[in-house]
Amino acid sequence: MIKWLSFLFTISLYSGLSQSELHYLITFENKSSEYSISAPEEYLSTKSINRRVAYQVDIDSTDLPINSNYIDSVKHLSLTLQAKSKWHNCIVVSCNSATTKDTLETYSFIKSVELIGEITLQKKFSIKLDYGSNETQIQAINLNFGHNLGYTGKEVEIAIIDAGFSGFSTNNYFDSLFINNRIKSTYDFVKNKEVNYTTHFHGTYVASILGANISGSYIGTAPEAKYHLLISEDINQENKIEEFHLIEALEYCDSAGIDVINISLGYSTFDDVRFSHIKNELTGNNNLLTKACNMAWSRGAFIVTSAGNSGESSWGVVTVPANADSVLTVGAVDVSINYASFSSRGNPSVNSTLKPNIVGVGKAVYLVKDDGTIGISNGTSFSSPQISGLVSCLIQALPEKKNWEIKKAIESSGHKSMSPDSLVGHGIPNFEIAYEILKNNNYTGVTSNFKAYPNPSNGKIIISSYIPIKEISIYDTKGIQVYALKTNSETIELDLNHLSSGLYFIKGENQNNVKNVKIKIL
Repeated sequence: MIKWLSFLFTISLYSGLSQSELHYLITFENKSSEYSISAPEEYLSTKSINRRVAYQVDIDSTDLPINSNYIDSVKHLSLTLQAKSKWHNCIVVSCNSATTKDTLETYSFIKSVELIGEITLQKKFSIKLDYGSNETQIQAINLNFGHNLGYTGKEVEIAIIDAGFSGFSTNNYFDSLFINNRIKSTYDFVKNKEVNYTTHFHGTYVASILGANISGSYIGTAPEAKYHLLISEDINQENKIEEFHLIEALEYCDSAGIDVINISLGYSTFDDVRFSHIKNELTGNNNLLTKACNMAWSRGAFIVTSAGNSGESSWGVVTVPANADSVLTVGAVDVSINYASFSSRGNPSVNSTLKPNIVGVGKAVYLVKDDGTIGISNGTSFSSPQISGLVSCLIQALPEKKNWEIKKAIESSGHKSMSPDSLVGHGIPNFEIAYEILKNNNYTGVTSNFKAYPNPSNGKIIISSYIPIKEISIYDTKGIQVYALKTNSETIELDLNHLSSGLYFIKGENQNNVKNVKIKIL
């Protein structure tokens, strides 16, 4: 189940008549695969193979599919195959009898058998949530700069791994994706079949922030990208098997050569607490799911994941897989760049890398709902796809750049890059600065990130900068100063409703830097 679908909600679970189902992780001794490392075209796409060459990553035994004879032998015990991972050479099966473990352990090709879950079937749920905006969100990360240059994610492939996509196929905001054949694949790893667009609304909400496209109403962060809609969440349960479905989805993405993977899911505690994670053990590479994320990253995929909404709970910190070393973990702020208290914090005493890496607008976010209306919601689920869109536009603009280069540039463009912390990481990124960093191969020369938004404005504007702003001056088109403020803050909110409609020039000074921006007041 979605422990945090990365939006704030109230969730109630009701138990009905049910039965217990056991989940076993079976790890095999070896691959003994029918496939060969010398013929990767039999199990990897051409795009995936070419990316390995570009990243100088060899095809190895982890790429080989699991031996099908092993799987068939296990299934003959009347077990249900729930998930499989070629990278870890393991499968997850379900059954109703604890004695099955003893039988499995007699098989010579099986290395180990571990109970990873005991779940109760047939649970019901109900969800209550808030709703959210997009122009200000895009301006907050200055992605409009990239869009104006024509970088809208075109030819970039994005996978959304989520809980379901109800209403997606009949939602007018996604018409252009279907008309232009930009839904490249769908798959439900929980039910082992194509997505039926009725399972759950959360993925639709996330997808709208990326791919919705109705001019004058709502345009997403990557409206011209290609999409893969994947389900790894069992919405009726919260159990470890879901992590293995997510591993399956990651392997699928790698085999297909998908460029960007958005994960707005996270795991900490489970229905059966025996299998719950312990937060002080989540180092970033000691869990099979985080290892899989790091493997996918090493093979060239760019993974963006939500930090989680545990900031106000006893858990407090990022969960799995947001703690993975390689991934770009996204926390949440409001449009004034204030930390959203629900956003999960980093755990620097445990994690070897700073988490979250950056933030996006995750409080009072506008999005398109599954019924085709626009609403407002809260959560890091919705800051993550904003950043996934930004990443996709950078990949389109500079396709020769490696994922680590893009990640570093995004972090360097953050408004807190000079003083990152475990609440907002490097802060909210700026597309223009990240783009310039990548073009010039300069990851250390950023001195300012001065911007004013929304633009145009109804009178209330936000000014932000990397370095505390010392002084703000505003001039009209005649050069007459109409406003002045001395301050010492990185983020300033101004109410300019007293000014007449028209164009104005804002001059900001910090240390030895002076930056001018033009803004229109309606």
